[in-house]
Amino acid sequence: MSKHASRHGPFVYKEVAGVKYKVDLALPDETKFGLVAGLSQAIMRQASGKPSKGDEDHSLPLLVYFHGGGLLVGSRTAWFPHWLLTDALDAGFAFISVDYTLLVPTDGHALIADVKDLFAWIVSDLNQHIAESSGSSQLVNTNRIVACGSSAGGYLAYLAEPFMRKDGVLLPLLTSNAPFLDLINTPASSPPVVETTLDATKDPRHAFLLWLLQTGEFTDYLTGVKGLGAELAKLDKKDRGAALPAAAKALYPTVMADASFPPTFFLHGAEDALVPPGESQNVAATLERLGVPHEIVIVPGADHAFDLLPGFDPSVAKGLVPFLLKHSVVA
Repeated sequence: MSKHASRHGPFVYKEVAGVKYKVDLALPDETKFGLVAGLSQAIMRQASGKPSKGDEDHSLPLLVYFHGGGLLVGSRTAWFPHWLLTDALDAGFAFISVDYTLLVPTDGHALIADVKDLFAWIVSDLNQHIAESSGSSQLVNTNRIVACGSSAGGYLAYLAEPFMRKDGVLLPLLTSNAPFLDLINTPASSPPVVETTLDATKDPRHAFLLWLLQTGEFTDYLTGVKGLGAELAKLDKKDRGAALPAAAKALYPTVMADASFPPTFFLHGAEDALVPPGESQNVAATLERLGVPHEIVIVPGADHAFDLLPGFDPSVAKGLVPFLLKHSVVA
């Protein structure tokens, strides 16, 4: 990452029941990307007698990053992929890392509201915050936004899809929900939760995620429909999408995908013990059938969240940022 890249924030994009939802912003090297860099390059071309490139847009594409944690734990600063930040800034992206609502006491519909509110804030307020906080001449092009996420954050990236349109797992066996009763019985009227400690010994949410996956109740907590996971489990996989209640369909954007789905890059560990690579492969097959641009990289020998583990080689993801830059949306 260039030494001239800069970090700003946090900025608050919404507030719910006294809980502030924040984003952290990083901007690329202003001497290479943005209005000042563009003007300098134009002057140099003119001085050397080279033809002008005409009216160029020197605003920055934006990469929106959502953290992992099973939708129950984590924060915008935890389990952070520094390699992705470096590659994105070196390619000229502005980069934001985002708070979002964790499940319990709220359900997944709060995530849709978060994404909607976030994108509205990006369009209306982000450039003003850049100008006021950094004095930078750089601006974000709000028509060139890509979404990216690790693990559960990838699901948030799927939920961002409407805002970017051009027009069997082995787990530790838990035998009782007793450790989570306080969490389960949290009143729905309680303030939302947007970050947790990463210490599993201090927060029952970590084990609660495993409990929900083990019992098949994750779908219930995501949709807010009790018993839905058990009902869907009775059906053949190909029939489950059609069986979703109308109010829950927006929580499964890949099930409802059509030809206007945004170009998508998948990076998945071949030995992922939490989310089988077949999940990404199935979505990629759907996008192939729909004619949606996509790339999929299955990393041999890699487990879940492999990019955060010691020894990770960023070269396995060398195609990611070029793909995002190529397909960043222009309205």
